[in-house]
Amino acid sequence: MEEGEDLDWQLQELFLLFDDGRLLAHASLRENQSVDSEIVGSMLTAVSDFVGDSFSTRDGLLEHLRAGDLNVMLQRANPLMLAGIVSGTPPAGFGQELQGIVEEMRESYSYLVDEQWNGSTSLLDCVREELKAFLCRD
Repeated sequence: MEEGEDLDWQLQELFLLFDDGRLLAHASLRENQSVDSEIVGSMLTAVSDFVGDSFSTRDGLLEHLRAGDLNVMLQRANPLMLAGIVSGTPPAGFGQELQGIVEEMRESYSYLVDEQWNGSTSLLDCVREELKAFLCRD
C-alpha cells in the first residue's frame, strides 16, 4: 500500500458506453437509483469528448474526474468506453484493471454492437451480468 492511499474505497457503479454515448450496460451496488443511467452515460461521453476536443492532452482522452469523495475513472477500447464510479481513492493500478475489462468486453462482445447494431440492449444482458460480477467481487 502506498503512502496516502485510501484503504476505504469501493467501486459503486460501472457504465459500459458505445463511443457515441449510448449506454450498453450498467451495473450498480445501489438497488434504487435516483439518477437516469442513460443520461449519466451520455454526459460522461460528452465531457470526455469536450476535454479531448478543447485541450491538448496525452491522447486527447479524459481518464479521471473527481467530485468530493467520488472518483470517475474512464477507460476506452474503441468503440467502447467503461466508466467506473468509485467512492474513496482506488489503489494504484485500478485504472489498468478497468482497461483490461473494457478490452475484454470489446473482444468478447463487439459482434453485438457492430455497425449493424440497432441500439437494442436486450442482447447485452450477459454484459450486464459480467459487470455486476466484477462490481460485487471481494
